[in-house]
Amino acid sequence: MAEKQSLNSPKMVEHLRHFSRATDSVSGLLKSVVGRDYLFECLSPSALNDPMVKRWHRFMESEYTCPPSIENILILLPCSATKPYSSSPTHRKFIREIGHSGVHELMVTSPLAIVPRDLESVWPAAHYDLPVTGDWSVEEISIIHEVLIGYLKRHSYNIIINHTNIPIPDLGMAVISTTNGESPTSAPALERLRQVVREQENLKKRKGEKINLDTFKSISRFMFNNDAWLSDCRIRGKFPDWKVEKDGQQIAVWSTKRGAFSISKIGLSVMHEHKTLPEVMVKEDQKLMGDLHLGLLDSWPEDLKVGEEVLLIQKGVLVGSARVLAPSWEWNGTPGRLAKLRHKLSSDSSK
Repeated sequence: MAEKQSLNSPKMVEHLRHFSRATDSVSGLLKSVVGRDYLFECLSPSALNDPMVKRWHRFMESEYTCPPSIENILILLPCSATKPYSSSPTHRKFIREIGHSGVHELMVTSPLAIVPRDLESVWPAAHYDLPVTGDWSVEEISIIHEVLIGYLKRHSYNIIINHTNIPIPDLGMAVISTTNGESPTSAPALERLRQVVREQENLKKRKGEKINLDTFKSISRFMFNNDAWLSDCRIRGKFPDWKVEKDGQQIAVWSTKRGAFSISKIGLSVMHEHKTLPEVMVKEDQKLMGDLHLGLLDSWPEDLKVGEEVLLIQKGVLVGSARVLAPSWEWNGTPGRLAKLRHKLSSDSSK
């Protein structure tokens, strides 16, 4: 909204750019989860400097790790207007022609630069919208190259298949282009993509449950502190809501509509054990009777984001969980609700 309104005034664009720079390093300013219909409109080059976009760039360049089971063949694909990408007719064609679950697919796009298939359903990858012309600015290509090079320095793919028309820099490894300047959705380009994938050796297919588990581990590493809580878990159910089970008990549900995990009461202890979620300290003399406000709380992390799940700790004991309603920088001066209570583990633990 701010970007849309500012485009009518050079001075407003100037202020927006200053704001983006000033807030880029502010902890807890950004959102973790947004509503299904939330749209992140990228209407101008200013979107490249948006704090959320720059956070995504940093994560992809220096933190994201590919699922180990598919760190072999990397396929670069164009993005699509429909989100998540895999629900678009274009990407259904790509997936059909690739025909193998043992490769890693990476979408090349703007302003996010690159989006792995395993993170296509999270914020902001599942919510951005931009004008599609097929033309790329020098700045867009420069950012894509920078992020891609940083990403590849931390991975060990044997070969890269480039099914886009974006020029790729020297990456120090074999790169096979399958478009030859034609549209990636043209029949000849799709046939070349299919043939190149078929020619690759040592590809190991993943079963559906393994694909889901790899995806959820990637999402957990992006949204939470780690993916350790998913060790020895099984993925049950069916799209769009997948159940995460451990020792036969449901500890979480992945909601495709929310683009987030909902942790069950049983799952809280698992998250606590692996230090997966942020922890908020409740004052010893307070009782958890409803949603969280400042008077109940003793301390909290400085980087909490709206939509994030937090564990509630009182007297060193796990007593429940809540969903953040306001970023942590507001917590010191906000008299209203700061987080919505989701689970209360026992009536005695908060006494």
